[in-house]
Amino acid sequence: MAHARLTALDIFKSADAAVDVADGGKPGDVAIDLSVDEKGAYMLSTGAFVQGGEANTEASWTMRNALGNAEKVQGTFSIGHKYSNTFKVEATQPVSFGSTAMYNCSVFHSIANLMKHSSYRERQKGITLSLTDVESPHSLAYEATWRTPMPGKGTFAAVPSESAHSFKSSLKHTYTRDSR
Repeated sequence: MAHARLTALDIFKSADAAVDVADGGKPGDVAIDLSVDEKGAYMLSTGAFVQGGEANTEASWTMRNALGNAEKVQGTFSIGHKYSNTFKVEATQPVSFGSTAMYNCSVFHSIANLMKHSSYRERQKGITLSLTDVESPHSLAYEATWRTPMPGKGTFAAVPSESAHSFKSSLKHTYTRDSR
């Protein structure tokens, strides 16, 4: 169980523990030898992908355990060769010492190029808040998004309300049952 908790923090490459009888201690005393290998504090990655007929490049960075509280901050930026782009910053923090529950907050901005299929682009700005626990099959998340459709040049909006701004809000509960 301790190994799973340390692994869930995502700051260690490996974690091993050995329990032995304590030398010169009282009956029932034990000595615990914990050996960990911490992951790098910073990580940068790049990549390319095709989505919706548009080539994209992506760069992401991760900063782990900068303040010593098992926190993690991540950022992702991608840009397409036409109009698409995405920016996201995400922070994860354990709820408290000894707990396996994690808070997560992400802020995002994206423009999706849907011109090929629907003659418009869509801008979304929003925030996601979530609470997860590796020892629980339940997770809870809330997302709030401001959506702005942007019709392409020469596009006729058949229904004016379809091209208006809208606010989307959702609450999501996930139950995972893994019997492997």
